[in-house]
Amino acid sequence: MGWRWITLVLLLVGVAPARGQTPPAPDPAPTGYTDRDYDADALALERAFSVEVYRNADRRAAAWDEAVIALLDDYAKLWAETSDRPNWTKFGQRGTRLLEDGCDDPLVQMAVGQALHRTNSINRTRRLMLSAIDRLEEHGYPAVWRARAGRLVAHYMRVWEKPAEAAEQHRKAVYALFESLRRNEFGDGGKRFFHADLDVVIEDLVPSDATALIERVRADDTIDPWIAACAQSLCFLHIGWEARGTGWARGVTEEQWAVFEVNLTEAVTHLSRAWEIDP
Repeated sequence: MGWRWITLVLLLVGVAPARGQTPPAPDPAPTGYTDRDYDADALALERAFSVEVYRNADRRAAAWDEAVIALLDDYAKLWAETSDRPNWTKFGQRGTRLLEDGCDDPLVQMAVGQALHRTNSINRTRRLMLSAIDRLEEHGYPAVWRARAGRLVAHYMRVWEKPAEAAEQHRKAVYALFESLRRNEFGDGGKRFFHADLDVVIEDLVPSDATALIERVRADDTIDPWIAACAQSLCFLHIGWEARGTGWARGVTEEQWAVFEVNLTEAVTHLSRAWEIDP
């Protein structure tokens, strides 16, 4: 019984307010930009890139409009990784039925292709994704979708041991990403999300293509300065790690360390520049 008394004394002396004292006010609710805010903004942006573009397009059909909008809304949730995002298998089945009913929207094709890849449907995935890449711009979808589709196809081609086709698709993804940069498709409010798309495309670049992207960004003063600084920082970081390699430090040569240091220094410089513009 002794420990119960000790607990009671502690509660009375150390926790409970003394007689006549006002209990302390509860901590205020957290302020500032939270994870919940980030998730909501990410979903809103993905919906703007998919559902809203489709709503405003003139290539629609009443026969499947409602189902396409519902599918694209779920596709936005998958890209935003919301807690209520759908299961990929069931999502792919819904999309497949839409295509079988005659829907030819390229973003629906891309969504279904991405879902089918998870079931190892190589030929159908490849056909749908390549068709989508060729027609996304024609249907008014942002260039970032071509960048995403090209990156996904490049990844699939590497898995399927088709390195030449993978390199070609990744190069197209980089060109589409650069076009998205020039158009400032994400706007000021969406820049933090564009950084994620930049990162996943740049990490698969060969160093020469990363260097070429740096030069193109530097030569184009229409690109948002924050995005330009982030893009260059990621490119230099990637080049540095490609030079160093991912092995143990003891296996890295002096020449590799030198290239690594030079590029990481450049990466920090540009990242600091981005921080100065907008932390």
